[in-house]
Amino acid sequence: MIVRYSASTGSFYPSDIDYPALPGDVVEITAEEHAALQAEKSAGKVIVPGADGRPTLSVVPPAEPAELPTMEPGSGSPMDAALAALAAKRYAVETGGIIVNGLPVATDDRAKTLLLGARLEVLGNPTLTLRWKTADGFVALSATQIVAISSAVRAHVQACFNREADLSALISAAADPASVDISTGWPS
Repeated sequence: MIVRYSASTGSFYPSDIDYPALPGDVVEITAEEHAALQAEKSAGKVIVPGADGRPTLSVVPPAEPAELPTMEPGSGSPMDAALAALAAKRYAVETGGIIVNGLPVATDDRAKTLLLGARLEVLGNPTLTLRWKTADGFVALSATQIVAISSAVRAHVQACFNREADLSALISAAADPASVDISTGWPS
């Protein structure tokens, strides 16, 4: 199986799923490469777009996106490049993790899925305590803590999308899309 990756969305698109449309910047990687990237995520690394648009690993997401790519004639507009850089910045912030009541919480796609499952589990059994692995090791979390953490992660994700939407509007309205500062104002 071939897996496609888009730097602009920070998402993987397996070839065994029929997508109605794919981003214009997809690159192909092997299933083995994809599995290796996913395995490293459990070691605390983050998958981020490399300079060549291929997925790579980072211990900490970059604080600022790379310079806007140089556009080849016919390959897209400066607006497309600015919006792609903005999407990459949002994804890096969104998946970069947060601190909730002193507890480091991963916010990558896998962690968000696991946290949603934990939330659903404790909503059905509010006396349940779950052992959860963090960057600092295992902790016991009550149902109340799981709900609070998942709510904080959801709020963080929404704040990232809100910031991207605001900056997208500025980029779309700018005479020079590259002049819009996309490095500040993100949730921490």
